[in-house]
Amino acid sequence: MHDIFKCPAFNKSEIYLRAISEKIAASDLVQLQAPAEINSIIALSFIESALIEKKINYKRRITAPNSHLPKDEITQYQEPEIGLSLVIDLTRDTEEFSDLEESNLILIHSRSVEFELGSSGKKVVSVLDVVSQCASIAYAIDDSPRLRKLRYLMGSGQWLRESMDTTYDPIHSLIRDHLKSEGTIDVVPLPESHEEGDLLLKNIPTRMIGRLRKKWGDMDYNDRAMALSEIALLAIAESDISTSRLEELIWHRILHPSLDFDLATTLEKVQLAWPKGSSDARLFASELIDSLITEAKFKLSN
Repeated sequence: MHDIFKCPAFNKSEIYLRAISEKIAASDLVQLQAPAEINSIIALSFIESALIEKKINYKRRITAPNSHLPKDEITQYQEPEIGLSLVIDLTRDTEEFSDLEESNLILIHSRSVEFELGSSGKKVVSVLDVVSQCASIAYAIDDSPRLRKLRYLMGSGQWLRESMDTTYDPIHSLIRDHLKSEGTIDVVPLPESHEEGDLLLKNIPTRMIGRLRKKWGDMDYNDRAMALSEIALLAIAESDISTSRLEELIWHRILHPSLDFDLATTLEKVQLAWPKGSSDARLFASELIDSLITEAKFKLSN
């Protein structure tokens, strides 16, 4: 597998993220805290997997979902009396990367980064989400088979960001292409994804997609491109989905052996199954982490 820090999205954050990994690796006890939200839970599964493989003692605390927090509340955290505390905070404003503070409390939240995009040298600014940060920290600590099995989820947090509903996310594309180039994931157009129905393109008739799947193997490149363009035009006309999400859902479905469906569909199914109550959500989140770190799969009870 390729060094994830070779991905341009991490050019400006590598020193910071590696510094966190070194602090974690040197700790006798790591206290983990994250809200019962899908992206923070995926992020935590990377960190826990690394801690397990390195035999570092840790404690996990899942807090209430953000929807249960008072509006505009800013949570204050304290340094632990023993060991190191790593907290995933989804409510904190996006900040730039800076030098890591000398503290036993580490906050993981969205961070803005500037990097060059492509061979043109054009500089762009985007945001590294908590999943991509925690995954890169974990891989800097350990590169075991357990963590490699989770690698397909590294870009999932970027997909889950609300900003994808309004604008193109270059970091999502960079991580997706990095994982594809090393063979971790397959990236296929909609007709080659696994699901007959479609949760994410609700305004496209299921029969239309089904017929296209049946004919797909006999179509040449031009026919395929035309058929997908027709679906895209129909989706744009009858849906409020963003162009960036639409492009991914039609041309860039992510497949992996651990998934029964493509990644976007799987994440949607998990979110639909997420309990509304605080206690149920916390239990659900904890069980999901356990399934991810043991089997690298989302196991949903029927």
